[in-house]
Amino acid sequence: MLSILEPLQHVFRLSIFTIFLGFFLDTTLAINSTLQLIKKSPELYLQGIMANHLNLFLLSPIYYIGAYNLILDTQDTDFHVSKYLFIIIIHHICYHFLHQWMHEIYELSWIHSFHHKFTLTTPTSGNAVTLYEFQLAYVLPFLIGGFITQPNLIEFDLSIGTISLFNLLIHTRELDFLEYPDFLVSPKDHLMHHEIKSKTYSAPIFNIGYFLKKKNE
Repeated sequence: MLSILEPLQHVFRLSIFTIFLGFFLDTTLAINSTLQLIKKSPELYLQGIMANHLNLFLLSPIYYIGAYNLILDTQDTDFHVSKYLFIIIIHHICYHFLHQWMHEIYELSWIHSFHHKFTLTTPTSGNAVTLYEFQLAYVLPFLIGGFITQPNLIEFDLSIGTISLFNLLIHTRELDFLEYPDFLVSPKDHLMHHEIKSKTYSAPIFNIGYFLKKKNE
């Protein structure tokens, strides 16, 4: 029998966490950037907020219900750090290449073009993507990682929460002073990507491009 209520409870908790944390950061730490963006283009900021809500409250529940019923091990209650980390790594690898293709393959560029209207970013810009990009580059990597690892609810939810948190942080201009090791993606790295679109396709934690470069040296 298809389970709906429990997965909805889980996905709405994750979506509310992301929405409220993004709004909190927009109006506290990143208030200067938020006010600048609203002054520069109030329509774009509102479009970004709308995209956040559509992606997190419309699309996410649909895919989470599917994952809950077809992929997740809902009987297991032990936390396996290896599964949690594997999902995050798979997400990074998938996102790196999908992101790169959306920049380098002309036929895919329209999917990602809305996100790059945010040359002036705020934390909520992290989820200001088209419905198509959200499904392709945000959701699909989680489904692939989940299909491979068969995680339980704790591992799956924590991996989503972790990616969501760092996605907000790398779009926070007020954190661009932070220096990260080369194998990690700093806010400065990602903000540079919004200016120079041909650099740093990886996000939001591990710099997959760094490892690929090391592999080829």
